Amino acid sequence: MVMAAGSGIVQAFELFSAAAPEGWRAGIPVHLLIDREEGEVLVYSEPSGDDYAKSLKHRLGLTVPLPAPLGFELVTAEF
Repeated sequence: MVMAAGSGIVQAFELFSAAAPEGWRAGIPVHLLIDREEGEVLVYSEPSGDDYAKSLKHRLGLTVPLPAPLGFELVTAEF
């Protein structure tokens, strides 16, 4: 996990677990899921309760724009 001083969680990385407790996403501004089996990248943002208000799907191998607070493009060609 990467933390910025005084600003809370900036990035969190998770290995998928079917047993994840409810509400584990609370307070994480951007959730990035790279699904190599499906060949896609899912970007969830704008947390709303235990879910996200916005989700975008991209093909793996493309450059994926990540929303604020990250605000950069992730090149997924080597994933």
